[in-house]
Amino acid sequence: MTTHKHIIRKIGDEEGVERLRTALSQAVALKPGSSERARAVEMLSGVLNTSPRNFRRLLARYEAEHDLGLVRRAQTVAGVRRVRVSRAFDKKVPDPATRKRCSDELDQIGKDLWASAAAKKGSRQIALLAGTMLREHCEREGLDLPATSYVIPTKRVLTQRHYRIVDTANRDAKALSDLLPRIRRNHDCLCPMDVIVLDVKHLDLRFKREDGTTTYPKMIAFMDIGTGRVFAVPVLLAEGEGVRREHVHFAFRLMVAEWGLPSIVLIDRGPENSGLAGRGGAYSALASLRVPISRLNQSGAPIVISTRPYNPQSKPIEGWFGRFDDFSISTLPGYVGPDRLTKKSATQGRPATPYTGTFDELSRTIRDHNVAYNTQPNGGRAGRSPEGILQEHYDAGWRRTVIDPFQLKAAFWRLKRARIDKGVIEVGRVQYTHADIQACAFPWIEIAVSDQRGEAPHFRLPDGEWTEARLDRRFDFLDPAGRVETRKRQDALLKTIQRMKRDVRPVDVARLITQTRPTPLATPPPDDGPIFDRGTTNHALATALRRASSHGSGTASETEPRSIAEAQRLTRSQRLAHIKQQLSGWEEKHVHH
Repeated sequence: MTTHKHIIRKIGDEEGVERLRTALSQAVALKPGSSERARAVEMLSGVLNTSPRNFRRLLARYEAEHDLGLVRRAQTVAGVRRVRVSRAFDKKVPDPATRKRCSDELDQIGKDLWASAAAKKGSRQIALLAGTMLREHCEREGLDLPATSYVIPTKRVLTQRHYRIVDTANRDAKALSDLLPRIRRNHDCLCPMDVIVLDVKHLDLRFKREDGTTTYPKMIAFMDIGTGRVFAVPVLLAEGEGVRREHVHFAFRLMVAEWGLPSIVLIDRGPENSGLAGRGGAYSALASLRVPISRLNQSGAPIVISTRPYNPQSKPIEGWFGRFDDFSISTLPGYVGPDRLTKKSATQGRPATPYTGTFDELSRTIRDHNVAYNTQPNGGRAGRSPEGILQEHYDAGWRRTVIDPFQLKAAFWRLKRARIDKGVIEVGRVQYTHADIQACAFPWIEIAVSDQRGEAPHFRLPDGEWTEARLDRRFDFLDPAGRVETRKRQDALLKTIQRMKRDVRPVDVARLITQTRPTPLATPPPDDGPIFDRGTTNHALATALRRASSHGSGTASETEPRSIAEAQRLTRSQRLAHIKQQLSGWEEKHVHH
């Protein structure tokens, strides 16, 4: 039996409600069960455009509750699930407790499927998989139901669809990052060069190299958050190469030469930016610029800020790349669009015609488009252009921070130590030498290595100045100049050794060794302990040895040991004396006869 409760709702048709109340009041005034009331019900139901049966129902509620009987009603079981699994399943399982357990299991199955890789297959496939898992559960419970009972409606599994965010978190960090709540920041409080964002863009432009191969150039871009202007540097790489630290450093120096020194640099965690951030043991190129940058950076924030992985929202330059593609790159020959696998219809399914000009021409074109873009009004800046905002700061007294270009270049050189091996030093498997290195007696020297490939390192001897090293020449096997160069290098080091000889004095090392006693000799205490006795025989022999020593006969005493050489000399003299004695006896015998 269905029960009801009163629910107060907003009544939109006040005039219709008043008509209904008037008609019901007229019918209530008549005697219940009378023919007059029956005729009134027939007539009033026609006036209200409803059936007599419905009018009698409203009349009964009005007599019992008056105006409350006219309020809309809702069932008390509204929102309560009346079908546990499906109509077919509920008919085959009459036990309410069993139906509830199976319904709870189906809810859990739906959560498990939406949180798995099946979420990509859609609700229909999940409903089929859920039916299979429910059948396995029912078989474990001992239920034998027909196959039609396990057909799960799609709406039944859609109630757990929000669990697919678990699958997104497990499989797609980028999609999860896009779903995370974020804040918005105001850029109007920043001055020019307060924060610079650095990023690398792969241009969707097919370019033809001089050797005939095609490639897609890269672009290193810097965005000034305070004004919105961008400084772009195209880069053409060799086959199989990627953007490296030397490219980022070179572009950074170009940007500083035109814009000035920034206060904060915002970068991602790409390996090409490790030289600026000093990650993974890499040398931080901005370490020597920390003092002047810290004077500009009054906020106390780090000079170099690395963004979190899969967090493009923290870099405003990401949106600029798409806008610049529409503004500039898409107008150039060789543009292939963001999806390089999709062939352009202009070429009838064939690859796009590459850009035929030189790379210098492409760089100038992109640079000119970049300058033109900086003069365009920006909707996010109240219709002002980046150059217009910069001019406002110029008028307010802001000036860029200029740094000597060679001091800036020196900041990107790494200081390290190099070992001198036969008059040469090795940097990156390349040997360098110099006359000062060949004449140097120090095993290690300090060197400065450039971030640009092919640039010779500089070295500095103790108390000396920085000097550029040169490549070590490799001589032909039969080239006589090699012998001359070898002698020249050896003479340089020998002269250094001769000068060092004049600076030293002779040292008697043997005497110093005998005189050097870090620890004094141990002083034994007097022998006041018990005397060890090995027995009568040993005691008698010791007495005889003592007696012989006192008479000066026998072997030498222990206090006067003979050396091995002396003992050998005595033995030889005794043999010679014996031979002489024999010879003299032989002579006497023969002379007598």
